Amino acid sequence: MVGIQNPIFNLGGGSMLFRKSSFGNVGSLFLFLMLSACGGGDTETRSEASVAVKSSIIELNDPDCPNGGILVETGIDENRNGILDADEVDKSEKVCNGINGVTALVRTTEESPGINCLYGGVLFEVGTDNNRNSILDTEEVSSSHYICNGITVNSDGDTPIPIGEVTYVKLLTNPISQSITVGDTANINIGLAITSYGYNADNPLVIKLSDSKGYFPTILHNVIDFSTDVSLALASRVFAEATSVSTQINIEFCQDVTCVDKVYGDKTVTVNVDASPRFTSATVLTNNITEEVIVGQSNRVNLDIDFDAEGYDYFHPLYVLINDSNINFQTQTYTLYSVSQKVTLEMQTLYLHATGVYNSTMSVSFCKDIYCVEKLQEPVTIPVSLTVRHPIISSLPTDSTLSFSQTVLESSTFQYEINLASGDDVASSFWINIYDPSGVYLKNTMIGPNLLSNTPIDVQLETYPVDAISADVRTFQIKSRVCADSSCNTVLSSVPGTTDVTLSVLYPSAELTVNETAINVTGKDGTPTFTELSGNWLVSDIGNLPAYLVTTDSSGGAIINGGVLLPKQGNFTLPLELLPQKQLGSVSTDVSFKVCLELSCDHVIGTSTSTVAVTYDINQLAGWTTHQRNAGHTGYIPITLDANNFIEGWTWTRPSSSEPIGGINPVVAQDGKVVLSYDVYFGDASVVMLDEATGNQVWETSLGYMPALNQPAISDGKVWAATTGHQDTFLHAFDFNTGSVLHSSAFSGQWPHFFAPTPYGNSIYQGGGYYGGYVHSFNTIDGQEQWSKSLGGAWDMYTPAVSGNYVFHHNGEKLNALNRKTSELEFTIDDGLNLYASHAYHGAPVVYDNIVLAYAGGAFSGRASANVEQYTERNLSAFDIESKTHLWNSTDLYLTQPAVKDGVVYIGSSSLGRLDAIDINTGDILWSWIPTDVSETQMHRNVIVTDNLLFVSTNLKVHAIDLATKQSVWTYPMPGMLSISENKTLFIATGMRESNGGLVAIKLQ
Repeated sequence: MVGIQNPIFNLGGGSMLFRKSSFGNVGSLFLFLMLSACGGGDTETRSEASVAVKSSIIELNDPDCPNGGILVETGIDENRNGILDADEVDKSEKVCNGINGVTALVRTTEESPGINCLYGGVLFEVGTDNNRNSILDTEEVSSSHYICNGITVNSDGDTPIPIGEVTYVKLLTNPISQSITVGDTANINIGLAITSYGYNADNPLVIKLSDSKGYFPTILHNVIDFSTDVSLALASRVFAEATSVSTQINIEFCQDVTCVDKVYGDKTVTVNVDASPRFTSATVLTNNITEEVIVGQSNRVNLDIDFDAEGYDYFHPLYVLINDSNINFQTQTYTLYSVSQKVTLEMQTLYLHATGVYNSTMSVSFCKDIYCVEKLQEPVTIPVSLTVRHPIISSLPTDSTLSFSQTVLESSTFQYEINLASGDDVASSFWINIYDPSGVYLKNTMIGPNLLSNTPIDVQLETYPVDAISADVRTFQIKSRVCADSSCNTVLSSVPGTTDVTLSVLYPSAELTVNETAINVTGKDGTPTFTELSGNWLVSDIGNLPAYLVTTDSSGGAIINGGVLLPKQGNFTLPLELLPQKQLGSVSTDVSFKVCLELSCDHVIGTSTSTVAVTYDINQLAGWTTHQRNAGHTGYIPITLDANNFIEGWTWTRPSSSEPIGGINPVVAQDGKVVLSYDVYFGDASVVMLDEATGNQVWETSLGYMPALNQPAISDGKVWAATTGHQDTFLHAFDFNTGSVLHSSAFSGQWPHFFAPTPYGNSIYQGGGYYGGYVHSFNTIDGQEQWSKSLGGAWDMYTPAVSGNYVFHHNGEKLNALNRKTSELEFTIDDGLNLYASHAYHGAPVVYDNIVLAYAGGAFSGRASANVEQYTERNLSAFDIESKTHLWNSTDLYLTQPAVKDGVVYIGSSSLGRLDAIDINTGDILWSWIPTDVSETQMHRNVIVTDNLLFVSTNLKVHAIDLATKQSVWTYPMPGMLSISENKTLFIATGMRESNGGLVAIKLQ
């Protein structure tokens, strides 16, 4: 139920009417108020347009009022028909019922003429009856507004009557928006519905239109006809630039042009003007694009355009979209903030990486937006032809002539300046090639990539070493060219830059004086001996070249090692090395001297006129100090023996332990002592010295728990043995007399096992390397590493051989010769079989005079151990180290470590069950020995040769074979690895393929 408070009014002679009506299916209640101005005396009053109110019931479930309510509409009854028509409604308001039966109420109160209503009216208040007393109390009012009467005109003539009055004004258009073009005027019409009286041609209503912002000038309109809607025209000033503005047009209703007396309140209209730039046309002045451009860079091309347009600025730009059909130009949109009669667009080509002619069609569109959705005219197309070529760049050397000097066999460096020039706009990179056309003097130099600049390019050039036999003068040319690529397949300079060079080749000159006139030396067989040589030398023009004191002996080089590196000029004291001699006895030779630039003495720079007489007495036998006795691993000892007098001396067995192997490594012997090392596999490692005569222990040095302990060697008053694992890989030096550890030198390894290190002079050489294939050189004085060299090949089970100036290593497929002092690789010789040793090598080179023997390929034993013999038989290879050639490969396969004497190689084959004597020069088999016992089917371990007997182990026995009769003259019923001391004791480390931990001493006579 909708409640309406004070439903009947009698206000100043006016009345409010009630009546019921129906509106569709909705019941409606109409409330009509006719309000008149108050009068007095005899004055006759007549009501003009009065306030009218219409109230309708809102049904339940209305979207705005779910519980129902009242729709209140107010306005002026302009046609005075007593009904508030739809077009007379000025304000509508919904008053919603509350919840739980709380109803909406309307309260109306008379408003006297005054500040709120000039001619009086009604205060209209709405709300909900929250306290349900059917009265809209003040605290329940939710909204209110005044409804004011129209005017009432006096008719008695005593009271001034206005010329005319406006009783109602309604805006028909608000806001107003208009889009124009720069240079045009915005013309608008303001529509008004006006209710008035008293105006005619002689007494028009003056309406003043004004704009405080100045976009529209003030204008006055005289209006006399109000029978239809009024339209007021208003024109702006000219908009000379693109802009978007918003302004308020003030509308004033006045009695005259002074607009002092206003007859109605002001109205305002919002006017929005969008002044867009003017575009009439654009003409592409460039009819076609035909350009030469540079390969490998972005090139600039201009496009000229003429515009008939104006008004474009930062906020209203013009967009030009350029597309190329073959995409030689990147699609690009240009933003123009101003246009003149002619605009030049700078376009960039893409990076064109191949030379040739590129044809395409370019489309030019003029657009209102950056995405060119709205085009301002049809696109313009022009043909494009780009000829892509290499730039032409000239190289200009700063110096046209140069002179410099360099020492023979040495290279030199010098600075060379190049200036570059081009007529092209070059941004791409290029290379400078500086070269010697003869290819003899200057190393080819490529500089780049570079970019063209005005700064000279400084290049360091390097010359090749020049060979000469005396001072010389050479001439050649340096040429330079600019290339498009690092291989100079494309040359960018049509004419090369040229510099003429004069090269003075300096040849050193030396003066040599030797102090000694005679030298007497004693030594042991098979071992190098060192003495000293002193003197003085002076040299000029040698640069940084080394100089060698090269000796020549009258015996043809069999006694004196050929040369030694000289110190800086002045006094010197140098070692003179006497080469190992095979036999005991005395030899003599006269030694002469040269100063040379290399040991081979290809370039002699000075000689000595004096000679030194050298007497070399080999008066002692050397011990068995390393693998196969000596650094050449020949297995030869120069003694004559009587097999009838061989006597077993003593036996020794490694003490039992928890270590799983229990064997010993091959033994070495010297000065009445024999040294062995335990073969361990993650066990307690010890090195043991025994008395050669009695077998009693002299000392034992424990190294603790170790992954592996390798074969020992003796040199320079020390015993040497390596422990190998991973982090615990060291070459240890023990005092020969006490066994105390003197020093330990680390080297790399990854669980390897090695044969005995090889001593020679003051150095000892050890296999190594994390992945194998290394040779390490250590100083025997303090154990410091002198050098290491990787040669590839097997991980382990090898040792190098040493002779004269070379250290020899075979990696399974080729022989490598290193300079003993510098580690430089002097030469390699392939063995022709290409049997690379991928894991274990199991062997060592054998050096005899100028021939080296070595097994081809690798061999694996089945258990990593320095004691265990391999199963794999292999070909034997021979190399001539003087001519650096491969001599031969054996036809048959062999197993044992060979021995050499008097040009004959003695080697055993397990598969053939025989021992062969082979000519070392030809590879021919001279004779063979086969055991008579059919149970002896294999040859094992190593071979030893003396002047008359040959020692070899079969699978069952050790034999002594007479070299004259080729017959076995003595046997020992146990196989093993063999050694013979200088005191003529044969040691057998017992066991066939590997040691069983026993050692037997046989006294030989």
